[in-house]
Amino acid sequence: DTLKLVKDGAFANCDSLEEIRIPKNVIILSESVFEGCGGLKEVEFEHKIEKVNSRAFADCVLLNSFPVQNVKKIGDFAFMNCNELSGVVFSDDIQEVGTAAFYGCAIESITFPKTVSKIKESSFENCKKLFQIGIKNENITIESRAFKGCARLDYVNGISHNSNVFSDAFSGCPTEKDVKEITNK
Repeated sequence: DTLKLVKDGAFANCDSLEEIRIPKNVIILSESVFEGCGGLKEVEFEHKIEKVNSRAFADCVLLNSFPVQNVKKIGDFAFMNCNELSGVVFSDDIQEVGTAAFYGCAIESITFPKTVSKIKESSFENCKKLFQIGIKNENITIESRAFKGCARLDYVNGISHNSNVFSDAFSGCPTEKDVKEITNK
């Protein structure tokens, strides 16, 4: 009943692992804890997870959804190259999404609540199926390459002249010109 954290890399590269149930006491997922688990498809939680550390699920190519409700922080590269990951819904608890956290994922639509003030560098780069995003914080900062290469991204809602959008944040996206016009950058 006292386990709150699983050791860094504890299950890394365990290809035979297909599903995992995280016990209710665990509130933090360590760095690289499931990295490279090529067969992992499903993750279930008995309770809420507050933090998903760097590379926790990187290269879990079959992981198709992740229940991010109640998660406050998602570390750098946490879900990088999870090619099947499409089911991600942020709750109002989310505060931080790390650099390249969802790089190359299959996410189609995402909404950022007011609690997110910054979308870090390359967070959603090369999410080729992403077609729409919603932003509820008009003062948001969107860093370099945050949505670069999202070739289907044709709808962005919530960006205003108050938003700080780096000039290459939407590079290679159909919305790139529209975003630059709104933010004058």
